[in-house]
Amino acid sequence: EGPNSIEELQHFFDNAPLQGAWICALQRSPRQSQCVGIALRMDTGLWSNDPILQFDALDNESGAINRASDPFDYDSDDDGLLEKHKFERRPLYVELRTAGGRRFRVAGLHLKSKGIFTALEWSKWWRQADANRRRLLAQCRRFRDIFLEPYLSDPATRDLPLAVCGDINDG
Repeated sequence: EGPNSIEELQHFFDNAPLQGAWICALQRSPRQSQCVGIALRMDTGLWSNDPILQFDALDNESGAINRASDPFDYDSDDDGLLEKHKFERRPLYVELRTAGGRRFRVAGLHLKSKGIFTALEWSKWWRQADANRRRLLAQCRRFRDIFLEPYLSDPATRDLPLAVCGDINDG
């Protein structure tokens, strides 16, 4: 998770007391002050000259990553009624290319359960904590069903390594 613009993220890597030359990518998420990003150290000889191909999760042309992170309905509390869910921060999805010509993809997720700051009574805290976990589970299932399972079965991607990583806030 990082700032809300690629310029801010690149500025951090260009001006922080870090060694090396860095290149960044960032997935925009409307109305969010922080977005999911990635940074590669370029002076190691490990990466190609143009190492990051980004699939914008906000773009309909990006396929499954867009559909997986769109708002969705899901019965997260098993009561037979569909609840509205969304990804507060769209996933980052990139293909990385090494100097040796190898390719792999990374899906960076930031699943947010919302902090519990107002529930002073223990029973209300537990009720909110359970609701947060159901929200996380709904997001994970959505990502699995719409993005991950098709990725693993599609002949175009099933042999292309994929790392799924991120930040799961369980508040």
